[in-house]
Amino acid sequence: SRLGDAQAMQVNLENQLWRENTLGLAQATFHDWLALQTQKAGFTKIQMTVAKQDEEEGGAKDQAGSDNGAAQTRAGLWKISAKLAFDFNPQSFYPWLTQLSSNDRKVIVESLAIRSLPAPKAELLLVAYFSKPSPAAIAGNATQNGKP
Repeated sequence: SRLGDAQAMQVNLENQLWRENTLGLAQATFHDWLALQTQKAGFTKIQMTVAKQDEEEGGAKDQAGSDNGAAQTRAGLWKISAKLAFDFNPQSFYPWLTQLSSNDRKVIVESLAIRSLPAPKAELLLVAYFSKPSPAAIAGNATQNGKP
């Protein structure tokens, strides 16, 4: 049935979301994961900045024609972006990009630029969507930690 297919697709997409309890942990998790991946790939001269990406600029156009369901879904997510730059080496870059796209947790390449001068350099803007914890989970954590 269509409903069953849609529900299965929704569960599959939700399983690809990253999960953390706070915005700070989400940013740290994405930063640490990317640092490990770039180190494994053997990249050099790595520069990385991770931050929460506000969707007001691009999202305002989308919301004008969308229903409340889409707005509520967006409200349940943190969009964490990483600006990443490093020396470009095709032998390590392309396998790394393939590994990035096959990760269990979805990572989106929003932009990619490869510059050849003055030295070969790759610059990427990567995005990970983190599912915000439910209010019930936050309340449960507060009680477990002895907080009211």
